Amino acid sequence: MNEQWESLKLKDVFTFHNGKKIKPNGDGEIKAFGSNGIIGFAEKSLFDSGIVIGRVGAYCGALFMPKEPFWASDNTIVVKS
Repeated sequence: MNEQWESLKLKDVFTFHNGKKIKPNGDGEIKAFGSNGIIGFAEKSLFDSGIVIGRVGAYCGALFMPKEPFWASDNTIVVKS
């Protein structure tokens, strides 16, 4: 079997977004994610979907894939296809 592989850059397949600052344990019903998982709640969502990647601390590189709209803190990067 002779398969052809194509080399792509991640930026050509995905978009990367920075999270925004949020007060831990804020009010609201929208889950807010930090580098190590849920850190509180927000009144509105920043993203409808995506993969949350921790970008600082011991949980740098940790991945979360929320199943509903969410807020992502400034300690994360959100990847969307």
